[in-house]
Amino acid sequence: MVFYAHGSFDLDVRGEVILVTIEGSWNLEQVKRFFEAYKPFVRRQALRKFGVVSDFLNLDGATPDAIAFFEEVTAWAKAQGQVARAQVLNSPLREYIVDRATKSKDIFHIKSFDNKEEALDWMASLGLSIS
Repeated sequence: MVFYAHGSFDLDVRGEVILVTIEGSWNLEQVKRFFEAYKPFVRRQALRKFGVVSDFLNLDGATPDAIAFFEEVTAWAKAQGQVARAQVLNSPLREYIVDRATKSKDIFHIKSFDNKEEALDWMASLGLSIS
């Protein structure tokens, strides 16, 4: 059986911070597609250290296998120099879904925010350039 990727994402960068926007309902195929785009994007930035602001405000959900696969993305990102992740969320259900993908909270600094501006301020407080 063939499954088509569903959900969408956008990648951007501000200084030493990678901005990720995740929208819709995600399945494993979409997570793999995301990772195929994310890896070269991170490498092109050539950052010694970086933070990620992940905007989950329009995340509708994710399949369990998609959530499990995101753990691999997290481990890979740490090896590339990721030092922090800010999660922009506005519901306990979204936070539960996102937190399941990062079972070990000691990977790097992780903090949740209601909006992107607060998340970027936190990144700056950690010494990361946001411009």
